[in-house]
Amino acid sequence: EGQRTTFRATARGLPRLQDLIALPRQRFDAAAGRLGRGLTANSQSHGKRLARIAPRLQPQLLHNRVERCGQKLEQLSQRKTNALGRFASGLRMRNERVSGRLTPRLIAARIVGLRQTLDGHGKMLGSLSYQSVLRRGFALVRDADGKAVRDASAMAIGARINIELHDGRIAADVVQDSGAPTVKSPPAPSAPAPGQKAKVGVKKSSSNGGPQGSLF
Repeated sequence: EGQRTTFRATARGLPRLQDLIALPRQRFDAAAGRLGRGLTANSQSHGKRLARIAPRLQPQLLHNRVERCGQKLEQLSQRKTNALGRFASGLRMRNERVSGRLTPRLIAARIVGLRQTLDGHGKMLGSLSYQSVLRRGFALVRDADGKAVRDASAMAIGARINIELHDGRIAADVVQDSGAPTVKSPPAPSAPAPGQKAKVGVKKSSSNGGPQGSLF
């Protein structure tokens, strides 16, 4: 009963529903009263703006704009043609200058110069080659494997060697003579009869390791 009394007292202290919605209702009524005038003012404002823009929205203005754009496009096209002509003229002049230097005589002179350079390199290569040394009377000795022999003590008795001269190769065997390996040579031929020339020849060995000839 005490709580009921407290609840009733609290309920009497709360505002009524009419008092709660009275102020929002007044605001709503005021806004509703201004809505018509606001719409009218808004329509009048847009009407005035449209009236100001309407004179500029004419077909003649669009035609003038299209005509100006066409003139500008024509000017750009003319400039493009002139630019292409100047560019082509510059390339033509450059080609003419270059073609004046590309004559057969200049090309032939260039070839002659390159040929002389190549000949000089060939002569230098020939002078530095071991074959030029062979033409001065020296010989190149190779073992059976084709490797150059630089030391006589490195050769075994009975080893097969190849002696390369400036005009061919000679096959020979290594034998023992006076405590040092020497090249075996056949006996000297008999002296030729008076009025008869001695015949001395070298039988070259085949490059593929076939039968090998003697010194005479």
